[in-house]
Amino acid sequence: MGGALWLVYGGSAGPSLGAPVAAGPGPRGWARPLAAAGDLDGDGLDDLLVGAPATAAGAGLGLLWMGAADRDATPALLALSAADLDPGDGQGIALAGGSDLDGDGHADIVLGRYGDDARAAQAGAVAWYRGCGGEDADADGVCADADCDDADPAVGAGWLGYRDSDGDGFGDPATATPLCAAVPGWVDVGGDCDDSDAAAAPGGEERPGDGVDGDCDGREWCAVDRDGDGHSSGERIESADTDCDDPYEAYLDQPEDDCDDLDPAIHPGAPDLCGDGVDSDCDGAGGAEDDEDGDGLPTQQEWARGTDPCNPDSDGDGVNDLRDPQPLSPPDSATEPGETGRCGHLPRRPAAALWLLLLAGVFARSPRRR
Repeated sequence: MGGALWLVYGGSAGPSLGAPVAAGPGPRGWARPLAAAGDLDGDGLDDLLVGAPATAAGAGLGLLWMGAADRDATPALLALSAADLDPGDGQGIALAGGSDLDGDGHADIVLGRYGDDARAAQAGAVAWYRGCGGEDADADGVCADADCDDADPAVGAGWLGYRDSDGDGFGDPATATPLCAAVPGWVDVGGDCDDSDAAAAPGGEERPGDGVDGDCDGREWCAVDRDGDGHSSGERIESADTDCDDPYEAYLDQPEDDCDDLDPAIHPGAPDLCGDGVDSDCDGAGGAEDDEDGDGLPTQQEWARGTDPCNPDSDGDGVNDLRDPQPLSPPDSATEPGETGRCGHLPRRPAAALWLLLLAGVFARSPRRR
């Protein structure tokens, strides 16, 4: 079941519907979509653009209905096709007109299709048709300055070429030029964002942090340096532009060895203070759970005991803090009553020593029994 196009004319007596302007054989979808084309031929009358994406096994077609002052005249329909269309390409699935894209004073139109095997799998394409202002001798819908043979209606515009300076298969869109034959250094696919660098092209490899828009998507993948200390965390972030100069962004030539990317004082090479419980130089030691003085006690336990986390013998008595029952008692401190000193001497109690001396004298003077 095919589609059809009717043109309804307005008038003082109301709208009038006549015979269809055109009917298309084939599946549904003929005459859909529609768009105002503007005055392409410069005759003072607007023209109409018709899409037929389901025509010819889905290869598609665009039709241009040329406005005419005589309502009863047979409408002039120009087929807008392409030599490289394949079934399923859907020429005419999207279309627009009415704008003067090249500034020559005549409206232009564009047709879109969602298939273009010449570019890549599942790639689409847009064709641009320039308004002629009446300069079309063979009436094939192609302007004389773009027609490869304006005396032969079977020969149209040829192809739209783009200069490919870096040889990556994609041309500079600013160099779009209608060509009638193959030209060395020119390709039929534009979109190259940097035609001086073969590493930058649509669909190319995006190498994070190199400052090159490798896939021409207008963005860059960057390393992450949240604290700005010159050492990144190893994470990746997508930049809104093609550089890595915005906050938290870094290039890949920066070392990715930061163990705390939220503190600029922590990174390899930073001063590491003993006993603060922070691994400031990212060497894996110096944290609160590490034993910095080698006495067998982690720093956080030294804090709890009140001992020095940087000294294995906090009281200097020659006994390791871990094994010392009194790690904060100096070696010359007094002993408890009844205990001997650390070196085996008598207790340092003057009264007790005097009593011992008196008792020794009493026993010495007592008469011995015979």
